[in-house]
Amino acid sequence: SEAELSGAQLTTLFDKTDQVSETIEHLISGEDDHKTLDLKIKKRHNDTVDMSATFQLMSDGKHIACSIYPKEHSFSIGGQVERIDRLAMLGELSTGIAHEIRNPLAGIKSSAEVIGESLSPGDFRAPLIERVIREVDRSNELLKRFFDFARPVKPNPEFCSINEIIEAVALLIDKRLNRKKIRLERTYAEKLPQIYVDSAQIEQILMNLILNAAEAIERDGKIALRSRPVVKEGSLKGILIEVQDNGCGIAPDNLEKIFNPFYTGKSKGVGLGLSICMRLIRENGGQLTVESTQGEGSIFYLIIPVKYNLTGE
Repeated sequence: SEAELSGAQLTTLFDKTDQVSETIEHLISGEDDHKTLDLKIKKRHNDTVDMSATFQLMSDGKHIACSIYPKEHSFSIGGQVERIDRLAMLGELSTGIAHEIRNPLAGIKSSAEVIGESLSPGDFRAPLIERVIREVDRSNELLKRFFDFARPVKPNPEFCSINEIIEAVALLIDKRLNRKKIRLERTYAEKLPQIYVDSAQIEQILMNLILNAAEAIERDGKIALRSRPVVKEGSLKGILIEVQDNGCGIAPDNLEKIFNPFYTGKSKGVGLGLSICMRLIRENGGQLTVESTQGEGSIFYLIIPVKYNLTGE
């Protein structure tokens, strides 16, 4: 229990306490910024369980944060820390690049349009001018994605029903999936509490995940959407949304990369969709992880914490 752990020595929880102490010393001295160890976590009655623990120095330079999770978990906290750093750095970089490129593109498009209007019907240069305008528009769309990634709109949270959000997205996308003969199955847990999020941003995340799932399925596949409560120690901690497909799956070497900016396995993708999803869910206080088996499919887990509406509404 929390009371038993508060103020206790490391030996109360971990084995390999010498290794843990050495790790903490390295963090405080600045030799590492985080480190993950495989440890045995002690349970009641001297039982143990194999877990991984990531230790990270907090911003005050005095305290250590420790996150414990199953060894088989797809993402370590250390990997998430590195990913967040990359997101911040690339966000700043993309903003600067976008500003520098946007104005010249506008000039190129305006000039091309003027030239196009001056050409006689059937002029062999007209298709070339049209190609220039299309490429400028495509570049502007990419810049828009840069801005979405670099400066996502801050959430405007309100209490809402996660099942209603999922159903709204499902209704929007159902016809598109029908064209590929992909079945969309929904399983909703009943009597879930409302969540305090920006519903439009959660819809954006779910839409992106479902579209990605559809692209992973050749034809005649299935996408399952599920909602259920996350209960720990007898109390409700959050809501879990699952987006599962039976598509091509993700190679194990690529699982850690798919949330990185500009990484994509698609021939036409720019690799920002999942990065934006990760950023949006973090802005709303949630988590996004994935498990996948190549050739069998993938399942994305979206966890949103529960905040209670004390107004009673």
